[in-house]
Amino acid sequence: MVPLLLCLVMLLSVIPVYGAPVNSITLTDQEISNLKVKFNSEGVPKDKQVLLIQKIKNGELIDSMNSEKLKALPEDFFSLTNIDSEKKYVFPDGSYCKISAIDIIPENEQKLLDAIGDKKAVDKLINNNKKSEQMVQASGSYTYTKWIQYDFNATGGGFTCDYTTASDINTGRSVINYVDDEMTWAVGGQTNSETLKTPRPAQIGTSPAQASLRWRFVAMGGAGSFYYGFTWNLLYEKTWIS
Repeated sequence: MVPLLLCLVMLLSVIPVYGAPVNSITLTDQEISNLKVKFNSEGVPKDKQVLLIQKIKNGELIDSMNSEKLKALPEDFFSLTNIDSEKKYVFPDGSYCKISAIDIIPENEQKLLDAIGDKKAVDKLINNNKKSEQMVQASGSYTYTKWIQYDFNATGGGFTCDYTTASDINTGRSVINYVDDEMTWAVGGQTNSETLKTPRPAQIGTSPAQASLRWRFVAMGGAGSFYYGFTWNLLYEKTWIS
């Protein structure tokens, strides 16, 4: 299972701690079923599902972990805007990278449900964050409350981030007001040791405000444990994941 669960971990600062090399892995019927449910929810074609599962069994690298394949990612893939709040890149073998920054408002209930996959969790987020999509605080300054998520195929994580943007140096600096509701998940394994931090709560000069989530994934089939994580960056009105 190692290759699938290490999707895109060589990108930017999203780097796990690798376990021992695995030549082959035996998957149970339930583990295969769980993988198929996840693949189906993301629209992975049936023939690609067969290919990915066979790669996993063989201990082979899937495309989203292959350093040569990762070069195909567009340079602006990790930048997100209010208009372009979700991005997904699908590799030739069906593996993918997916990032999201979704406004936590009732109108986005289905978007949040598609991303998180847990109705109770989505209802809680919306009930806890009942505000308009954006609130003007001053000229050139806005406050947003978004669900920030990084999907690594069969494991992933996300959190609520409330932040205020400044359009330029004349209107101030961008600030992360608070982070909360951290959540991680896995298909065919377990997650634990979630750590949500704001290493830099406010923008300092041209250094972005930052919030980061890290977690430990214990893989199926005795393949070992791995660490995942990502950082949400905010510099004036520019936002991106690293």
